[in-house]
Amino acid sequence: MTTHVATDWPIGILTTSVHRDRIGGNQANFQRIARAARERGAGCVVVNIEPDGAVSYHEADGRRGFQAVRLSDVPGVLYNRIPLRTLERQAHVRRLFREWERTGVVITNPGFLSKLEIHKRWSGQEALRPWLLNTEELRTVDQVRAFAARYPRFYVKPIDGKAGVGILRVERGNNSYTVREQRKGHVVRLDRLSWPELQNYLRRRNVCARYLLQQEADTALYRNRRFDLRLLLHRTVPDSFTLTGMGARLAPLAGITTHVPNGGQIVDAHRVLEEVFGKSADAVAEQARGTAVLAANAIARSPGTWTELSVDMGLLPSGEPCLFETNAKPMKFDESLIEREAKRRLTGALLALADTRG
Repeated sequence: MTTHVATDWPIGILTTSVHRDRIGGNQANFQRIARAARERGAGCVVVNIEPDGAVSYHEADGRRGFQAVRLSDVPGVLYNRIPLRTLERQAHVRRLFREWERTGVVITNPGFLSKLEIHKRWSGQEALRPWLLNTEELRTVDQVRAFAARYPRFYVKPIDGKAGVGILRVERGNNSYTVREQRKGHVVRLDRLSWPELQNYLRRRNVCARYLLQQEADTALYRNRRFDLRLLLHRTVPDSFTLTGMGARLAPLAGITTHVPNGGQIVDAHRVLEEVFGKSADAVAEQARGTAVLAANAIARSPGTWTELSVDMGLLPSGEPCLFETNAKPMKFDESLIEREAKRRLTGALLALADTRG
């Protein structure tokens, strides 16, 4: 493997893989970040953690893909893009995190956030509490029946879920329950379950291990379909975020989530707001933006350094926001203008951190 001598690499993208000598994560996304850094006149490498250390790679000008580069040490600021929770929890990965942090390396977006962690952090901010859904950690199956008595429609969500997979939507009828389960790319529906049948189903799914209960919000509809907003934010000053862009995603007619891999559709956020809220659209958008900033700042005040976050929210028929969750490692935004600005602001935030290290 060809190696090169590095001169100035102030920032790096941190990742790992299940396969030795293979860069983990979305390399196309890494290339966009590295090129945005080059446009600022700075170098950016990919630091791939291996079982016996770390290997750095860079994208040479005029070439496709990454090549190994010899570094005396890792960059002083690393943006964590390890793609899976299981990889992030590996012993050799945690060991390197501790070693680097002891030497003053800043690892931004230091880990995935569980849905329960997000809810706890948001609940600690008085200004956000009006926009939160009632959420409980699921400890016993009988807890589901008590929750259903209060909320006729609710979700059973994996605390560490990703892209909506594994979410259960439960609807209580007069003497039975309807369950829809989001699997990868499709939904499975179970009708007219009795309580004992629902109990058995939930026990088979082992929902008392790392699941939560959350009420369903009666959100506004766009052309008779549910939608939510995706708001992308970036760090500008310590523990403070500003909005970079806002998109919208439309759920399929029989779907549970708005995620595109599960049948969701990309729609123009401003067009949706204008059609749903009319003359109030601008005010609704402004409140959504302000709430997203408060939500991101609440995460940023928690342990660790954060440079990029996205916030998912619904909107009530009144136009008021309803916070769903935040993504600690946002992927590419399909809206090209938002995506370009995102990479510009992300690299700016990372380089600003590198400057503070001297």
